[in-house]
This record gives sequence, structure tokens and C-alpha cells, in this order.
Amino acid sequence: MARRTGAACLLSALEDTTEQAAAVVRDGIRRTDPVVRMRDALAHSDTMRALALAQLRAHYPDRSTLALVEMLLDQNLIPPALQSAGR
Repeated sequence: MARRTGAACLLSALEDTTEQAAAVVRDGIRRTDPVVRMRDALAHSDTMRALALAQLRAHYPDRSTLALVEMLLDQNLIPPALQSAGR
């Protein structure tokens, strides 16, 4: 089975959506200006990142924002040579 992306992926998650309703949504997405679609996607990405960061902050209230972002990205943002000096 082919992997679904974009609108097809979104609509497949809504199991109670009729095919007719899904077609209306797909048509609306296709008619939306690409710049607006990209802006909306970036806004959703920012929102999800903020939610994830808030969830981490709730679980690890003693950690710095930098530490939480590093957890979120799963990578160190400060080069190893500078880590001992600043932490």
C-alpha cells in the first residue's frame, strides 16, 4: 500500500468522514493559494513545536529552555568544547 501524504493523510485519519465530505475538503485545499498553504503548514508546525516544548517543560521543570530544545531535537546545540564552560 502506498504511503499517504498531505490531504490524503489528513483525511484518512478521519474515519467518520464520508468520501463526499473528503472530496470537498481536498478541493478546498487544492484551491488554496500555495503561499497560504505553506504559511498555514508553518504555523501548525510552530504550534506543534510549542506544544511539545510545553509538555517537556511540564515533565522537566528544572531544565533550561536550551536543554528542553535539545531534547526536542535530539541533538546538542552547543559544541562539546563549549559545553563545560557554559553548563
